[in-house]
Amino acid sequence: STDYGDVALALRAAVAVDPERVSAVAATIAAKAHDASERELESASTKALDDLAASTESDDAQALRSAPTNADVALRRAARSLRERAAPLEPFLSKEDSVSKRTAKSEAWLRSMIEARGGLQPSTIVALAALCRLRGDDALSTDLLERHVAVVGEDLDQKAQDAIATISVNDGPASYIDACVSMIAAASKRVDAALRSKTHVAEIEISDDAVDRRARSLRTPRASGAAARSGVEMDVEKLFAKEATAGESVADDVTTGVGLAAALLSRFAAALAASVRTRSLSRDEYAQLERDGRRLHAVLPRYVRDDRLRGVERGVMEFLEEAAERVTGAAANGGSNNGE
Repeated sequence: STDYGDVALALRAAVAVDPERVSAVAATIAAKAHDASERELESASTKALDDLAASTESDDAQALRSAPTNADVALRRAARSLRERAAPLEPFLSKEDSVSKRTAKSEAWLRSMIEARGGLQPSTIVALAALCRLRGDDALSTDLLERHVAVVGEDLDQKAQDAIATISVNDGPASYIDACVSMIAAASKRVDAALRSKTHVAEIEISDDAVDRRARSLRTPRASGAAARSGVEMDVEKLFAKEATAGESVADDVTTGVGLAAALLSRFAAALAASVRTRSLSRDEYAQLERDGRRLHAVLPRYVRDDRLRGVERGVMEFLEEAAERVTGAAANGGSNNGE
């Protein structure tokens, strides 16, 4: 590669002999040298981002912890090396073409590349958010984490719609409840790993027996219409007699695993409630949704802190209330009925 130190010596000697004629030529040569360095930096930066995406594709916790740091080191090392290489020619740049302007341009390019790569792969989005935090760009880091919530949330919305559209009557809760809760837990752990959180969802302990007791103890809504006499009664006002605490009105902090879990569980419950509003239900279908709601309610303490638990519980109860209001007097064979 070209030794810009030797080029700088030659230019300095030429400018000393005839500054009026050589200065403009020297500025052009210096600009081209910096342009070449910037292209090399863009290539090195692209590779660093490619490596980050590839290493975190499996959603492995260790990779999510190490990949952002590795990418940050590679980006800083490449930038420093190429700046040092082109440094001898900096004095020859024109007044309108400063190093600071070029650095700002390179940072803007890298930011746009990170934004463009934060697409639909949750693990990549979170890893990029962690990289941004390491680079001091907290605004973009937060934007990416909110995008992560949106991507996972849209998947949960669809799964809720699919589950309510074709209710399958079973002896226990339907499998989609645990599957969606697992998705939420994975998203939460992903954020904890990449951002190296000190508090983790996995640290919230509740035994299987406690989960079962919560499921059995839940007082569920009385089904409306012809199904009312066989429905399990619920006193919603008694269960939630107190007003919501101040903490429930505060937006969940999706930059932490516990905050993300609360946000996604609330969204999932809301998606179930919204989906069931489009249905009319048989008594058996309502009973199935009651079992599903009991299961979701029961596992909440594993993922939600006490200060948000009641608010998320309320979302589950609103889903069951919506379901109870949709029961018709039709025969209960577990089939799907059309909504209004």
